[in-house]
Amino acid sequence: MNLVELLALSLVLATDAALYAFSYSLTLRQRRCAAAWQLAASTALFQAIMPLFGYLAGEGLLVLVADVASLVICVIFCTLGVVTICRRNEEQAVVRLRFTGILLVAFATSIDAFASGICFAMARVSFSRLFWAVSCIGGVTLFSVLFCFYLASFCHRLPRKILQRFSGAIFIALGLLQLL
Repeated sequence: MNLVELLALSLVLATDAALYAFSYSLTLRQRRCAAAWQLAASTALFQAIMPLFGYLAGEGLLVLVADVASLVICVIFCTLGVVTICRRNEEQAVVRLRFTGILLVAFATSIDAFASGICFAMARVSFSRLFWAVSCIGGVTLFSVLFCFYLASFCHRLPRKILQRFSGAIFIALGLLQLL
């Protein structure tokens, strides 16, 4: 795998986390810097660790992961979307994710990274190349999540109710796209 392929893979793997960060940032108004870094660090860490687990698991789990990963991701994102849309008062809309919520999002956005680790094992990628791959994947995810989180700040002039519904719609779309 050359550098261009690795960067392309890293961007693809970071997409879910970056879109989640954008959507989450639409409704978050308080403690944004801390929330951005917590989300970015946790998703980048999971994106970097999951290919290692996939690599160690080998090709035997590829069939299992391929069958259930899409459904698990769909359920998590659709649930987040419905909860976001159904919030009634504005105070609830600005609540930050708790630690367990951040871990759940980090896990859900990194299941495809686990599958890529299985592919690395099937391709017999060396440990040294695997180290560079997971470093690149984690770094690109960190940057992408922070970039998209702060990009959403430009939308904060819109009414909160519209942002809340748009944010929920993005979550649901991310979930449903996993089933295609």
